[in-house]
Order: sequence, then C-alpha cells, then structure tokens
Amino acid sequence: MTFINRMAGQDYISKFREYLDYIEEHLNNVNKAFEEVSWACAAMPMIGDDHNWHTLRQEVRNHDLSKFGVEEFCAYRNSFYPINKEKILIRKHLPQRGSTTRSSTITTMRLLSIT
Repeated sequence: MTFINRMAGQDYISKFREYLDYIEEHLNNVNKAFEEVSWACAAMPMIGDDHNWHTLRQEVRNHDLSKFGVEEFCAYRNSFYPINKEKILIRKHLPQRGSTTRSSTITTMRLLSIT
C-alpha cells in the first residue's frame, strides 16, 4: 500500500535539476563557441594580443555566474521550470500585458522563491 506517491519536495528537486542541466548545457555551448572563434581567429591581431584575448577569455569564463545567485536562480527556475502551483501563482500575479508594473513581478518572483 502506498500512502504518498511522491513527496512535494521531490518536485522541487526535479525542477532544480532540470534547470541546472539547462545552465550546464548553455555554459558548455558558450565554451565551445569561444573555442571555435578563438581557433578561427587565431591569426587575427585582436586574438593574438594577449591582453585582449585574456580579457575576453575571462569574461567568457565568468559568463552567467549571476544565474547562481539566490534571486536570479530562483526567479529563472520558477519562471522556466515551475512546479504546478508556481505556474498558477505566476499567472495570477504577473502584471497584465501593456502594464508598466515591473516591481510587482519582481516581488512575486521573490515570494515564489521562498514558498
């Protein structure tokens, strides 16, 4: 006999993993693109200039680190990988099309990240 088919926390774990998988794939693709561009442009003066190349390399290396901050991670995860109750809350609290009320959206996303 099964009393609980799935713990509510498992839904959160699943969606967090899905979002982390997406971020990992995105970062791998950014890295591949940088490698391809670096090899294709190796003879160009900009790439040959160590300062410019290393500056660009560092920017690519740190690409999307903000995605791992609490506010941004939770807001994006809630928006793109919501569990069922979050979908309902997001639709209910987002400003209507054409509205300029950005703060209510941010507040809603913050509230959703702690529920």
